[in-house]
Amino acid sequence: MSSLTIGTEGESVTLRCNYETTDDGVYLYWYRHHSDLQLIFLNAPGISDDRFKAAKNGTSVPLKIQKLQLTDSAVYYCALSPQ
Repeated sequence: MSSLTIGTEGESVTLRCNYETTDDGVYLYWYRHHSDLQLIFLNAPGISDDRFKAAKNGTSVPLKIQKLQLTDSAVYYCALSPQ
């Protein structure tokens, strides 16, 4: 399922990722796909850029991007993986 999120430069947006699993030990990964087709790996919750915050909340791992920059414009994906 996909959705369009629009934000204004300098503001914040939150991207949602919900999942269902019977496995208690899972990792959720965020990926950012830029126009140059490069995938940038963002591992929730240990994202290195301070503007990106992600924390597991039940069966959801929202990604909050603060102080939006034009370079944040991309397609974002979340992926679930067993530990």
